[in-house]
Amino acid sequence: MDGVNRSDSSNPAKNVDLQQTRKKQKQEVRDEKTKHSSEMNELRDQHAKEINTEKSTHKTHVQKQREQQQQSYLRAVEERSKQEARVRQEHRQQTLAKEKEFHDQRTDFEKQKKVENEVAMRTHNQQHQELQKHGTEELKKTHQEYAAQIQNEKQDMEAFRLRQREHYKDELDKEKDHYEGQLSGRANEFENRYNEGELKHQLVLEDQRLRYEDHYEKTKYDFLEKMKKHETLQKDPFYRVQDLGAEMADNGPLYQVALKVPEHELKNIKVHVQPDRITVSGARKYEQELDYQGEKKSTHSYQTLKQEFALPTPADKDLVKREYINGVLFVTAPKKGF
Repeated sequence: MDGVNRSDSSNPAKNVDLQQTRKKQKQEVRDEKTKHSSEMNELRDQHAKEINTEKSTHKTHVQKQREQQQQSYLRAVEERSKQEARVRQEHRQQTLAKEKEFHDQRTDFEKQKKVENEVAMRTHNQQHQELQKHGTEELKKTHQEYAAQIQNEKQDMEAFRLRQREHYKDELDKEKDHYEGQLSGRANEFENRYNEGELKHQLVLEDQRLRYEDHYEKTKYDFLEKMKKHETLQKDPFYRVQDLGAEMADNGPLYQVALKVPEHELKNIKVHVQPDRITVSGARKYEQELDYQGEKKSTHSYQTLKQEFALPTPADKDLVKREYINGVLFVTAPKKGF
């Protein structure tokens, strides 16, 4: 088009450039928002992973402490049972030793004092009964003391377990308050960073808007300057924009382009189908020379024409068909998926 810019109504190419500039700016804004959203998601995921790791570590620590406390309690009970068994065994041995001693004394006494009278025997029997009664009372008293001691130790152990349980509960509450405080602080930090990012984004958008307005005014000025030069060339057909007269129709499952072409020009017309556009192009040249009465004239002309049709739905370039009927070239391209 020889570098000539047109307004939105007379220069579709310039309008397309402006639309592409706007689309590029919108795409940059969307990319910035996507990047910012991705960073925020990464921060949230990292924070959630840290909290889960800390919770898991704390839970494992509490479980280990509980297992150690339970094992200590079981060892204490087992040690107490062993101690009771040793005491019973010692008491039993003492009783057997005393009984054996009494038996030996009685045997010796009977051997040595066979001739003693019934009074001495009765006295001896009374002493034996008193001694046996005293031993029974001592044994009973010892059992009662051991039972009371075991009961006291069980109560102390239960009280110790309750104190440990309360201590663990207090520690858990403190850890929970600490984690909630950290979570609240990080949430505030995230909110502040988000607000800062939003402010920076607004400033960038405002700067882009100002740059776009400056560029628009400069482009408008350059266009008006070039239009002054173009007004003098408007009447010359050499500088006019011409097209091939092709028309495209959207027939549901396919696109169809129709173009009137003389049969002798059919070889110079090319139709190129891409997924997003259909391009019709043509080229022709004309050369002629005249030599009359010593005067020689020659004309060399070369012309290229091109039309493009944007496709809202991608076309299948591998299934394109060409038909030439009654001076009209028909190009059919089915849509992808049909």
